[in-house]
Amino acid sequence: MKKGIKKAAAGILSGLIAGFFGSGGGIAVVEGLEQAGLEERRAHATSLAVIFPICAVSAALYVGGGFVPLTETLYLCGGAAIGGLLGAFLLGRIKTRLLNGIFTLLMLTAGIRLLF
Repeated sequence: MKKGIKKAAAGILSGLIAGFFGSGGGIAVVEGLEQAGLEERRAHATSLAVIFPICAVSAALYVGGGFVPLTETLYLCGGAAIGGLLGAFLLGRIKTRLLNGIFTLLMLTAGIRLLF
């Protein structure tokens, strides 16, 4: 039961972050799932599955509000689909330690970028 509460809290935090910033909710999901005892690879993969409906709802609201430039979005979607396929393919082939290092660098880069 306690793990279920942690997972639900991570989901709420993830949705809140995604709603505020348009991305970044997966960070909360990964951390929450790992804290609840899920292995790192499974946490990353589950995060993607959880983020999909969050993104769909947030995107629909942003499109409805006129905040999304549709032409530019189509190019990004194509590139993101290719990157997503590549990432999913590589996830099972990358050592957990390397995956953790890449994730850490990504978070540090995002944090430093936000400071400036």
